[in-house]
Amino acid sequence: MKTFLFVVTGWLLLCAGPVLAQRTNLDLYEQLEKKPEYKGGIKALDKFIRKNFHPSPEAMRAKITGTVHIEFLLNEDGSISEPLSLVPVGYGIDEEAIRVVERMGGQWLPAIEDGKPIAVHWVVPIRYSTR
Repeated sequence: MKTFLFVVTGWLLLCAGPVLAQRTNLDLYEQLEKKPEYKGGIKALDKFIRKNFHPSPEAMRAKITGTVHIEFLLNEDGSISEPLSLVPVGYGIDEEAIRVVERMGGQWLPAIEDGKPIAVHWVVPIRYSTR
């Protein structure tokens, strides 16, 4: 049974600094001098997720399909902290997605504001299918 996984084309949504803005205020996201970027771009991010995301046997048996949104704090040095699933899916999908996002630490170029790296909250939606 094959597992298909891909990053949603609108892959990054919602950005707010660690105390810079509320999640509903996307204006600050648009005003960033430079938005965070996964090293190698979206294709490299997609490849990383495909290679590292392994659904649990429970998820495979349940044959579920959907999207899990993992929010995390992308620190000034490109490291990742505080990952969490915004809407828990269950079947071990959330835990696996968080594990994969944690492995991305150091693979991000941080957001830039006033010429300096800054920490921002970032969301990666990951679409999956275990059918």
